[in-house]
Amino acid sequence: MRKLLALLIAVALVAAACGDDDSGSTSAATDAPAVTQAPAETTTTATAETTTTTAAATTTTVAPKVAASDDTIFFVGSDASNTEFNISSIRADGSNRTQLTDMTNAFIPNVSPDRTQVVFFNTDTGEEFVWLMDVDGGNLTQVTDYSSATADWHPDGTGFIMNSDSQGEPVDTPDVYSVGLDGTVIEQLVDSDATADFDAHFTPDGATVVFVNTRNGDADLFLLDVASGEVVEFIGGPGDQSVPRISPDGTMVLFTNTADGNSDVYLTDFGDGPITVLTNGPEVDDMADWSPDGERIVFMSDRSGNFDLWIMNADGSNLVQLTDTPELELFPSWS
Repeated sequence: MRKLLALLIAVALVAAACGDDDSGSTSAATDAPAVTQAPAETTTTATAETTTTTAAATTTTVAPKVAASDDTIFFVGSDASNTEFNISSIRADGSNRTQLTDMTNAFIPNVSPDRTQVVFFNTDTGEEFVWLMDVDGGNLTQVTDYSSATADWHPDGTGFIMNSDSQGEPVDTPDVYSVGLDGTVIEQLVDSDATADFDAHFTPDGATVVFVNTRNGDADLFLLDVASGEVVEFIGGPGDQSVPRISPDGTMVLFTNTADGNSDVYLTDFGDGPITVLTNGPEVDDMADWSPDGERIVFMSDRSGNFDLWIMNADGSNLVQLTDTPELELFPSWS
């Protein structure tokens, strides 16, 4: 799936290599250009049980599993040479930045519904494999041993949705699969042999999947009705429509429109409502995600001359720079 990885990170790395955009411009939400929409810190704990058996009795010990607070954002940070990429976390006020992995190429973290674990993919072996860890970086585990990437969670946390081209698929045309926590393929959800299906996400009720497909010659967003298996086009138009992220209440979708070398963050709903541009300028704004309460959005942008993380309100207002380093900060995951 090398072409898929290139599609996900090429814009970021090319822009970073140029490093000449220091416009520092900000923008408010505006009406969208021509993109078509098809009708259609509180700490919580979860528990893990371990059982000890003796000749006399069996006892169960409950070990607490600490969850990340609602203001914790996971992201990919580079080293000084922008050649190694690892998963890190940071608070929404810029404090408590912590590197969680020690790898060479770790990408696209997604936090579990109970905020105790993070799934991501790694390419250190030359192949994409999905990995899992606790939110503090502990219990690092390789989930898949077959080509797979851009994993997200089932709404109930019992498995993943991910793309793979290992199940008899033509090279670089991955499909979307439902996968267990141990990497076992449960079901193929989307199958289109000639085109790529990737970056899939469930709505909170598990009834619908939003994903990216290239059947129209560029990247567009599609919807899968899980019960019927019906697939319909959701967002099309000029350029690439990618990086769909569904709001915590399941009503709205963030996505990126990339055209003529520029990317902006867009917002729409699942009905026939308007499409709104939340960022609009010459810089690259991309990879947006929701805060757990749906009131704020984190995204990556090179508007300060380098890829950093920024936060704005859900309507595009109150833009705040979260990170400001010479390294790259990419692929934030908040909700």
